[in-house]
Amino acid sequence: MNVLFVTNAYHPIVGGVEKAAARLASELKKLDCEVEIVTARNPFSLPPKEIIDGVPVYRLPYYVYRDSLKSAIATLIGMPIACGYLIRMAVKRKPCIVHVHFIYHNAVCVELIRGVLKKQGIPIVVTFHGGDAPNIPVVYSEKNPSESKILDWAAARLINGADALTAVSNSLKQSVVSKIPEGKGDIQVIHNGVDTDLFVPGEKVKERKAILSIGRLSYAKGFDILFHSFYELAGKFPGWELRVAGDGELRASLENLVKSLNLQERVHFLGMLQTEDLIEEIHSAAFIASASRWEGFSLGALEGLSCGKPLVTTDVEGSEEMVIEGITGRIVPKEDPAALTEAMRNLMEKPETRQEMGRQARRFMLEHYTWDKVANKYLDLYSTLIRQ
Repeated sequence: MNVLFVTNAYHPIVGGVEKAAARLASELKKLDCEVEIVTARNPFSLPPKEIIDGVPVYRLPYYVYRDSLKSAIATLIGMPIACGYLIRMAVKRKPCIVHVHFIYHNAVCVELIRGVLKKQGIPIVVTFHGGDAPNIPVVYSEKNPSESKILDWAAARLINGADALTAVSNSLKQSVVSKIPEGKGDIQVIHNGVDTDLFVPGEKVKERKAILSIGRLSYAKGFDILFHSFYELAGKFPGWELRVAGDGELRASLENLVKSLNLQERVHFLGMLQTEDLIEEIHSAAFIASASRWEGFSLGALEGLSCGKPLVTTDVEGSEEMVIEGITGRIVPKEDPAALTEAMRNLMEKPETRQEMGRQARRFMLEHYTWDKVANKYLDLYSTLIRQ
């Protein structure tokens, strides 16, 4: 079976969606599937084609208009080129499935050629990862009104015309269901997974007084809330530090916030870490913390839990499916710094609780979130669509 993933970004841009797509491709290859990935050529300096971990990756210029002359030119030139390339791939390679991950500019391109895919008998699967249309945050829509109108148009049509819809968590499914046409059919929930053979508890690794937070430095991840919560604890817990693994567009402003709180010696920005370095950070941390405002199904959180670390997180999409409240971690209301502060205080004060939660977290990941289980669920879905 040959499968074509269409994503909005891919390596070397690394976030939750990109990591999930890469790992799913790897697991599907083990099941005798041939996987190719089409993604955006952004930045344009990236090569148009390369092989990454044995998977062919093609980068196309599917840009969408953003209320400027420069973006208008990029859209008028780039989108027809991208659509033409995808059509040639569909006709020549005849993939069994086109799988759209995260509805964004990639979805506009797929919607524009959906008629060709239908004529070729190629089913379309759309997976919602969280934060994607039709759930574009209002603050983003206000910044780019023309782009948002185009994305909403493409999302509505592609969702209605797709052969199957999936979501990475039950709560995300409910959010999507409320915004799609009635009668579209059920949305299948297939969670993201975690590499439980790679992300394992550290043996004989000395735990330090450190809280680790993993994620892109963006408004959605709520690092400003996390920093304010840590500020309330810093004076009462000398020697404790907060370590942040990730990078993003808000790094400079978040570094300024840390300075304004006089936490420069206690909060450390680690940047985007290589996997082995991230694992070292997880092993040495006391626990993982997240203050996300919205989320799909956090891979960083799964990786921490798989390493046997408890998680303090907010009640965003997917949190109740990866954390058993009071057993593998704590769940607090989003945008509630006081509740987050109290939950972190509780774990900072009780090492025995951290250890027991960590053991339960590892067991829970092994039972429910291995990537081979995830890949087999997608393979079953693909096979059903092909038979139909």
